[in-house]
Amino acid sequence: MSDLEQRLAALEAAVAQQDATIAERDATIAEHVATIAKLAKRVAELETKLGQNSSNSSLPPSTDRGKNPRRNAKKSTPRKKKRKKRAGGGRNRELLPPEQVDAFHEHFPSECGGCGKRLPKTADSQPQRHQVTEIPEVRPHVDEHRLHAVECRCGCVTRAVLPDDVPRGAFGPRLIATVALLTGLYRLSKRNTKRILSELFGVAISTGAVSNCERRVGDALEAPHEELHGFVQGQGLLNADETSWQQEHKTHWLWVACTCTVSFFLIQAGRCTDGAKRLLGAFDGTLVTDRLASYRFRDGPEQTCWAHLKRMFQGLAERADGDCAKYGVPLLEQTREMFKMWRRVRDGTLQHRTFKRRMVPIRAEIERLLDEAADSPCTRTQGKAKALLKYRSALWTFVDVEGVPPTNNEAERALRHAVILRKLSFGTQSDRGSRFIERMLSAVDTLRKQDRDVMDFLMDALDAKATTATPPSLLPTAT
Repeated sequence: MSDLEQRLAALEAAVAQQDATIAERDATIAEHVATIAKLAKRVAELETKLGQNSSNSSLPPSTDRGKNPRRNAKKSTPRKKKRKKRAGGGRNRELLPPEQVDAFHEHFPSECGGCGKRLPKTADSQPQRHQVTEIPEVRPHVDEHRLHAVECRCGCVTRAVLPDDVPRGAFGPRLIATVALLTGLYRLSKRNTKRILSELFGVAISTGAVSNCERRVGDALEAPHEELHGFVQGQGLLNADETSWQQEHKTHWLWVACTCTVSFFLIQAGRCTDGAKRLLGAFDGTLVTDRLASYRFRDGPEQTCWAHLKRMFQGLAERADGDCAKYGVPLLEQTREMFKMWRRVRDGTLQHRTFKRRMVPIRAEIERLLDEAADSPCTRTQGKAKALLKYRSALWTFVDVEGVPPTNNEAERALRHAVILRKLSFGTQSDRGSRFIERMLSAVDTLRKQDRDVMDFLMDALDAKATTATPPSLLPTAT
């Protein structure tokens, strides 16, 4: 082989080696590009998740922790300085009328402030009044019933029995009802309830006795709770919602179905259709929900909560992805305009028929935007739009039917107390405890809506349970 051929072969080998190196580098670059794209997508997802708060997602306000710009703006706004009140603040306290005062103490000056002469005790027609309110020392009232045994001439010894109106347990109905209020309404633990009763009322009670009092109240509320369930299922409009609940360290669900006058709670093991069927039964009225699929078994009208949709549109508008903001911003603007008019309907300054007429262009624009978003190349926007369009008929029930609210706030307000109770108590440890919670929550929230006294109701329920009398009713017609 000549020198030229050898040189050409060497050059070809070098070129081949260089091509192999370039191909290897191209493969590495392509791999790195794919990795970078994957990481960029992951970073975008994490940034979106990090930017979520109660105003642009379904997260509760308690999870904001400084992430909600609206709340932070309110906190950073300087407040006007208020004049300091004088110590005691008694001058601003409203005085009770004389008929509500237990004792009067008359005070007269002994000598003149000018010349020093003694002054007679002459009553002033308009004396300066100063009232001091104090809590009296509380001591438990204890009744002892002595059952005597008497021997007859025939030799038979007969012992007296307790009268029917005497409680068979160690505690009376007021004390039992107080225990239920402390744990079920004021969210105290059993140990703190025990301490409160001992330190404030002088009542010695064990944690086991506290649990037993809850059981007795739960049993007394069984009949009113069942009656309330039937009443709720017969209404024409219901708000329904659910939240997680722990029972024996397992996830259960606390369901609520409510109106403006009643609230019915139910703790169940699942969140599926069977649970919704047990809650609603044969209810065929208008149901306001948060689009949980479990409620879709019904044929009756439904209204989707627009507060949730507004937060969804807010989240799309705040995303850095242009396709999301392209639809999120105009949807959010139309929703705000809708709520602006609805508040006037709620306040009575705009008639519903006028609201319905003015909603025609807004309704058409929102549906147009959702239809376009369903074909968007952005998978997130497309998925949310398609999910909403499945509920197209449930978006506008509040526009077509007067009296239907556009939000599920009624049910969410009813659940707030239960959510705080769950966080403090970590749920319940038995099925019996869950029955007490659902019945107590139903009674407390319903009586609050009807402006009725909870303590009186619980005592009446306990008395009825002990005497087999007709239990009190939670229905609004009973007020």
